[in-house]
Amino acid sequence: MSSEHPLAKSIVKHLSSLINTEESQVKVNNFKNINGEGIVTKLEANGQEFEVMCGNEKLMKRFDVNLTYNRLDQNIQELESVGRTVVICTIDKVARLLISLEEEHLVK
Repeated sequence: MSSEHPLAKSIVKHLSSLINTEESQVKVNNFKNINGEGIVTKLEANGQEFEVMCGNEKLMKRFDVNLTYNRLDQNIQELESVGRTVVICTIDKVARLLISLEEEHLVK
């Protein structure tokens, strides 16, 4: 894991637990930042490669991620309607983690 950002570290830790491996054994390949939307990368662990995306709803639509499963789209809309910033993380285009961020000092 090359990023020192606390949120990035937390995401890698959680995703590592989902694929049953140690964080130190995860290799990041083809990291792409899509401005205003999020990131797309490949994680290699245990001899397998996983496509990982973390970003907003616009990024998920760009890559045809289904957000209707388990009412995820409704949850996103509810969180955004009260001023939260929502980050969706996927593994192989399946939503696995929803992060709701709130910064009280910012007015939206």
